[in-house]
Amino acid sequence: SVGPAWAGGLGGGTRAYGELVVEKGCEVVRVEKVEGTVEGGRGSSRYRVGLSNGKEIADVSVIVSAIGVDPTPNVSWLPLEVVRAPDGGILVDSDMRTSCAGVFAAGDACTVSRGGGGGGGDGNAGWFQMRLWSQARSMGIRAAHCMLGVQDQMASDLAFDLFTHVTTFLGKRVVLLGSFNGQGLEEDAGGVRFVSRVTGDVPGQRSFVRVVLQGGRVKGAICIGETDLSEVLEHLILDGLDVSAFGDELLTIDLEDIFD
Repeated sequence: SVGPAWAGGLGGGTRAYGELVVEKGCEVVRVEKVEGTVEGGRGSSRYRVGLSNGKEIADVSVIVSAIGVDPTPNVSWLPLEVVRAPDGGILVDSDMRTSCAGVFAAGDACTVSRGGGGGGGDGNAGWFQMRLWSQARSMGIRAAHCMLGVQDQMASDLAFDLFTHVTTFLGKRVVLLGSFNGQGLEEDAGGVRFVSRVTGDVPGQRSFVRVVLQGGRVKGAICIGETDLSEVLEHLILDGLDVSAFGDELLTIDLEDIFD
């Protein structure tokens, strides 16, 4: 849910980060409860986990299965007359139209044309396609509005102004905005900088914010936990305001009051 690149820098095989162990390229094949274990002075169930690669991890309290997304759209059953994009998805324009008259496509099966103007064109640098359920839902709504001819009244193209994804991961609210990992900014003029902030003294109640800056402007952001900053950061990205005067202190000021 937090995106396909969340573990991209972890490498292959087993990697341990404190109490977190990451195993890539395998499946959970067996889970056994370990009796009589105690955690934090109280009874707590722990587990032993067997993996398809033959490895076994003992004393496990939480399993997070990251299934991921098949990078190849499943459209082989469609006739070849329906034009595909280079990544294999059905090519659609900003109104979700395919190359076949009267046929629309949405979601993971399609690839939105970057050929200009609304709906994810090059004019919307803060939007890019990522095969996530939230984006598939927005595309489906857009396709329905376009089929009915009410897209202008319903303003469904606003979903393509800025990449956004909101979900819950390990009990924390996660908001991804714009080029949240600096996507598409590497070759642009001006260096890319990341400014982060962690708040809260109680581990279970901490929050995290990271903004991506380029040329003094906010290009993307990640908010984890209850930060109350996602809306103001969204507007800063869309408005393109120059915040270079704040430097690394950007997240130490009251953004909501200053950029209300």
